[in-house]
Amino acid sequence: MELFYELIRNNGGRPDIYSDIRNEFLDTNEFYAPGAVYSQQDIYALLRNPHIARNEEALVKPLKEVDTYREKYLSGLTDVIMVNSVSLLAERLGGADFDGDMIKTVAEPKLTACIASNYSEGDFSLGGNLPLLSIPSAEPIIADANDWYKRFETIRNTFSSRVGQISNAALDRSIIAYDENTDDEKKEQYRKETEVLEILTGLEIDSAKSGIKPDLTEYLETNKAERTSFLKYKALIEKAEGKRRWYEPTFDERFKKFFEGQNWDEVSSNLEKLPYFARELKKNTPRAECHQADASELFTFAKPRWEKKLDPKILDYVGRVISDYEECLKRIRARRHAASKIKAKHNDINRILYMQNKENDYEADELAAVFINLPEERANEIYFAIRNENWHFMKEEERYAFLIKHLPEEEYREYYDIFADFRFGGYKLLPDIITETRNYNISANASAMQYPNDSEELTLMVKVYLRNPVGNYRETVSKEAARIIETHVISFNASVKYIVALGKRDFLYDAYYRHITRFARKGDKIYD
Repeated sequence: MELFYELIRNNGGRPDIYSDIRNEFLDTNEFYAPGAVYSQQDIYALLRNPHIARNEEALVKPLKEVDTYREKYLSGLTDVIMVNSVSLLAERLGGADFDGDMIKTVAEPKLTACIASNYSEGDFSLGGNLPLLSIPSAEPIIADANDWYKRFETIRNTFSSRVGQISNAALDRSIIAYDENTDDEKKEQYRKETEVLEILTGLEIDSAKSGIKPDLTEYLETNKAERTSFLKYKALIEKAEGKRRWYEPTFDERFKKFFEGQNWDEVSSNLEKLPYFARELKKNTPRAECHQADASELFTFAKPRWEKKLDPKILDYVGRVISDYEECLKRIRARRHAASKIKAKHNDINRILYMQNKENDYEADELAAVFINLPEERANEIYFAIRNENWHFMKEEERYAFLIKHLPEEEYREYYDIFADFRFGGYKLLPDIITETRNYNISANASAMQYPNDSEELTLMVKVYLRNPVGNYRETVSKEAARIIETHVISFNASVKYIVALGKRDFLYDAYYRHITRFARKGDKIYD
C-alpha cells in the first residue's frame, strides 16, 4: 500500500493510477527477478531447503515484458524473486511464506524439463497432478522471557532439530518411490511416506517456536526403509574425514568392502548408482601428464646446440640474480603472512574479552598499543618463556609470579589481573598479544627483510619493494631484477636466451611477459 500511495503522489494524484498498476500484476505462474544473472529460459524451477519430496518443486515462467512502474521502482533490486501473492507457489515450496524466505532458482533446462514431466501442460502454479501438501501451523508458546528454564527450553528446541535424520529417511524412501523399476504398490506406499515426511519436516522446523515435537518413531525407529547405497557411501566418506582407532578397518578396506558387497547391475536408481559411476570414471580416466614444451617449439632462437654458444660466466650471473629474485619473493610472502595474522589475533582477543564481560573495560587495540614498543628481543624472550614454562597450565599465584618476572615495568602492572584471568580461554590473551607484537615487528620492520650477507642484487630488489609495498609485488620486483640483468651484463634480447637456458620460464613470464612474443614461434608451432 505504501508503494501504491507513493505512485499516486508521484503521478499528480491521478485516480486512474490503480488500473495502470493492475495491468502490471503477475499471473499465478509468473515471476519477476530483477537483476538476475542467469540466462533467459522459458521456464524456471523454484526449490527450497530442506527439499524432501517432489511435491515441493514449483515451475514458473519469467515475466516477458517489464512495464513502467515495475521498471521504475523495482528494477534495481537484486537477489529477489517476486510472485503473485494469491498463487499457491509459497504452499508448493514446503510451506514457505512471503516474509523473505530463501529459495533457489534453477535455470538448467534438463532439470526444469524433468520437473515439468510431473505437471499438467501449462498448469505450473497448481503443481499439475501432484497433491499439494499443507503443513499445519502450530501455535507459538508464550513464555516469560525472565524465566531461565523457559529460555533454556527455547534454545534446546532450536538446536535439537532432527531435520537431517528426516531427510535421510525420506531419501531412503524417495529412491524407491521415484524409481521407474519399482512395482506400483510399493511405489505408491513410499511416495505417501515421503510426502508425510515432508509435512513432518515442516513441523520439526516449527517446533523451535511451538515447542511441540512431531512423533517420528514410525519412520526413524520402527518402520525403517532399507538404507540406500548412496547414503552408505556418504557415511563412508564422512567417516574417512575423522580419526580412526587403531583396531578399526582402514578407509581403503571399508571402501573395497562397500563396492564388493553390492551387485551394481541390479541397482536401477541413478542416484544410488552415482558412487559406482564415480569410481568407474576415476578408474577409466588416465591421469593427465604435463610435459614442458621444448625450447625449440617455443622460441625462434632455439636452434640446434644453441645453449653451447652462451657465455658460462653470464649464465652463472643470471642464475644468481634469479635466485635472489626468488628469495626476495619468499621474504615478501613471509612478511605479508605475518601481517595477516594480526587481524586474526585481534578477533580472538575481543572474543575472550566479550565472554569475560570485560569488553567495556578493555579492547584488543588498547592491549596491543601497550606492547607495541616492546623490543623485538623482549617479545621473543617472553614468547619462548610462555611456551617453555607452560603458561596455560599455571595456577593463579604462579601466573602473577610469571608476570612480575617477565613484565615488571609499571605500564604493564595494571593489566596483570586480565592476563591472569583464565576464564573462557583467557589464558590465550597474553600469548596472543605477544604473538601479535612479534608479527607486527616482522611486518613493520624493514630490517627483517634484509640480512648482512645479502648480495647487492638482492638488497636492491628488497629496497624497491619497501619503497612501494602496496600493489603487485611480483611485478615490482621482477622489473627490478630485469633491470639489474640488462644494466650489469647483457641486453634485453640476449637475456631472454640465458633465462630460457636456465629453465626459469616463470621468471621469464614475470619479467618479460610484454615482449616475449617477438621470440615466440608462430604458425603451427605451439607456445604458451
